[in-house]
Amino acid sequence: MFDLARDLAGLPDDALVPVRWLRERLADAGDRDDRLADLTVEEVAEELGRAPSTIRGWCGAERFLGAYRLRGREWRVPRESVRRMLDQERDGGPTEERDPETVDLGTWRREVAGGNG
Repeated sequence: MFDLARDLAGLPDDALVPVRWLRERLADAGDRDDRLADLTVEEVAEELGRAPSTIRGWCGAERFLGAYRLRGREWRVPRESVRRMLDQERDGGPTEERDPETVDLGTWRREVAGGNG
Protein backbone atom coordinates (compact mmCIF):
# COMPACT_ATOMS: atom_id res chain seq x y z
CA MET A 1 0.00 0.00 0.00
CA PHE A 2 1.23 3.51 -0.79
CA ASP A 3 2.41 5.73 2.08
CA LEU A 4 3.89 9.09 1.04
CA ALA A 5 5.27 9.85 4.51
CA ARG A 6 7.08 6.49 4.56
CA ASP A 7 8.42 7.01 1.03
CA LEU A 8 9.73 10.47 1.89
CA ALA A 9 11.21 9.39 5.24
CA GLY A 10 13.92 7.43 3.44
CA LEU A 11 15.08 10.44 1.45
CA PRO A 12 17.72 12.93 2.66
CA ASP A 13 16.51 16.40 3.63
CA ASP A 14 18.14 17.99 0.60
CA ALA A 15 16.81 15.43 -1.95
CA LEU A 16 15.31 16.75 -5.15
CA VAL A 17 12.07 14.92 -5.77
CA PRO A 18 10.42 15.19 -9.19
CA VAL A 19 6.97 16.73 -9.01
CA ARG A 20 5.68 14.07 -11.43
CA TRP A 21 6.69 11.36 -8.92
CA LEU A 22 4.76 13.13 -6.14
CA ARG A 23 1.70 13.64 -8.33
CA GLU A 24 1.66 9.98 -9.35
CA ARG A 25 1.84 8.83 -5.74
CA LEU A 26 -0.85 11.24 -4.63
CA ALA A 27 -3.09 10.15 -7.51
CA ASP A 28 -2.56 6.48 -6.56
CA ALA A 29 -3.40 7.23 -2.92
CA GLY A 30 -6.52 9.13 -3.94
CA ASP A 31 -7.70 6.28 -6.13
CA ARG A 32 -7.44 3.84 -3.25
CA ASP A 33 -8.96 6.00 -0.54
CA ASP A 34 -11.84 7.32 -2.62
CA ARG A 35 -13.35 3.94 -3.43
CA LEU A 36 -16.98 3.71 -2.46
CA ALA A 37 -16.94 0.15 -1.15
CA ASP A 38 -16.18 -0.51 2.48
CA LEU A 39 -13.54 -3.09 3.34
CA THR A 40 -14.22 -6.81 3.58
CA VAL A 41 -13.13 -8.84 6.59
CA GLU A 42 -10.36 -10.36 4.48
CA GLU A 43 -9.06 -6.93 3.43
CA VAL A 44 -9.01 -5.66 7.03
CA ALA A 45 -7.33 -8.89 8.19
CA GLU A 46 -4.60 -8.53 5.57
CA GLU A 47 -4.05 -4.87 6.40
CA LEU A 48 -3.80 -5.52 10.15
CA GLY A 49 -1.97 -8.84 9.95
CA ARG A 50 -4.75 -10.71 11.74
CA ALA A 51 -6.91 -13.70 10.95
CA PRO A 52 -10.31 -13.04 9.35
CA SER A 53 -11.95 -14.75 12.35
CA THR A 54 -10.34 -12.15 14.64
CA ILE A 55 -11.70 -9.31 12.52
CA ARG A 56 -15.19 -10.88 12.57
CA GLY A 57 -14.97 -11.05 16.37
CA TRP A 58 -13.93 -7.41 16.54
CA CYS A 59 -16.85 -6.48 14.29
CA GLY A 60 -19.23 -8.34 16.58
CA ALA A 61 -17.68 -6.60 19.59
CA GLU A 62 -18.19 -3.24 17.85
CA ARG A 63 -14.48 -2.35 17.78
CA PHE A 64 -15.02 -0.87 14.31
CA LEU A 65 -17.47 2.01 14.43
CA GLY A 66 -20.03 1.63 11.66
CA ALA A 67 -19.21 -1.99 10.76
CA TYR A 68 -22.25 -3.75 9.37
CA ARG A 69 -23.35 -6.99 7.77
CA LEU A 70 -23.96 -6.68 4.05
CA ARG A 71 -27.32 -8.30 3.29
CA GLY A 72 -27.19 -9.84 6.77
CA ARG A 73 -24.18 -11.99 5.89
CA GLU A 74 -20.60 -10.78 5.47
CA TRP A 75 -19.18 -7.95 7.55
CA ARG A 76 -18.12 -4.69 5.92
CA VAL A 77 -15.91 -2.18 7.70
CA PRO A 78 -15.68 1.51 6.80
CA ARG A 79 -12.13 2.56 5.92
CA GLU A 80 -12.26 5.49 8.32
CA SER A 81 -13.21 3.13 11.14
CA VAL A 82 -10.05 1.08 10.59
CA ARG A 83 -7.96 4.29 10.58
CA ARG A 84 -9.65 5.47 13.78
CA MET A 85 -9.05 2.14 15.50
CA LEU A 86 -5.37 2.15 14.47
CA ASP A 87 -4.99 5.72 15.75
CA GLN A 88 -6.54 4.73 19.08
CA GLU A 89 -4.26 1.70 19.39
CA ARG A 90 -1.22 3.82 18.58
CA ASP A 91 -2.26 6.36 21.22
CA GLY A 92 -2.71 3.73 23.92
CA GLY A 93 -6.12 2.20 23.28
CA PRO A 94 -9.71 3.38 23.13
CA THR A 95 -10.44 6.59 24.98
CA GLU A 96 -14.00 5.70 25.89
CA GLU A 97 -14.71 3.25 28.69
CA ARG A 98 -15.92 -0.22 27.82
CA ASP A 99 -19.58 -1.02 28.22
CA PRO A 100 -20.06 -2.88 31.53
CA GLU A 101 -22.31 -5.33 29.67
CA THR A 102 -19.41 -6.36 27.42
CA VAL A 103 -18.37 -9.93 28.08
CA ASP A 104 -14.74 -11.02 27.86
CA LEU A 105 -14.91 -14.09 25.64
CA GLY A 106 -11.73 -15.60 27.10
CA THR A 107 -13.10 -15.40 30.64
CA TRP A 108 -16.43 -16.82 29.53
CA ARG A 109 -14.71 -19.77 27.83
CA ARG A 110 -12.64 -20.53 30.94
CA GLU A 111 -15.75 -20.43 33.11
CA VAL A 112 -17.68 -22.71 30.76
CA ALA A 113 -14.75 -25.11 30.43
CA GLY A 114 -14.24 -25.11 34.20
CA GLY A 115 -17.91 -25.81 34.82
CA ASN A 116 -17.97 -28.77 32.43
CA GLY A 117 -14.78 -30.40 33.67
